[in-house]
Amino acid sequence: MLLDSGDLEVRFLQIGSPADDAFMVFGGDAKQRSGQMSHATMSALDMRHAELIYQSYPDFHRCASPGAAQAKRLIEFTNFVASGSAARRALSEAVELHDERLGGGGERTCVRVAGPNLSLDRVTLKHDGREIAAELPRAVTQGRFRLAEQVTILDCSEYLR
Repeated sequence: MLLDSGDLEVRFLQIGSPADDAFMVFGGDAKQRSGQMSHATMSALDMRHAELIYQSYPDFHRCASPGAAQAKRLIEFTNFVASGSAARRALSEAVELHDERLGGGGERTCVRVAGPNLSLDRVTLKHDGREIAAELPRAVTQGRFRLAEQVTILDCSEYLR
């Protein structure tokens, strides 16, 4: 998988089989900038964890809830690389919807992403072909990357009953 990102060419390797997972979004960024190594980043809680926490703390997604600390420990930061324009738009829409709802005190945004996990293979400067992955912070090179082949925005309440 190759991502052309302005001044960078980023190559990923697929890890394992494609997965189809649902997440509750707790933050993100889908603004397009030159030199990015993904199309969107999200702080997200796997819905399997959300369902378990919800059983004891139905308001766990609110900061004042005793369940919030439990959720915070399980939130993962993921970099999503969209396989096409539809997936890219849906990732951006999920982040925007989260921000709108959070600002208005509305419901949480959930998203389903289908696609394999990725491993960062190479990061090359396009102007001179120099490999720079070793120069990047470890948090970047060891971060979680996921190919988003299909992205669907979900109604969180369907999961949390």
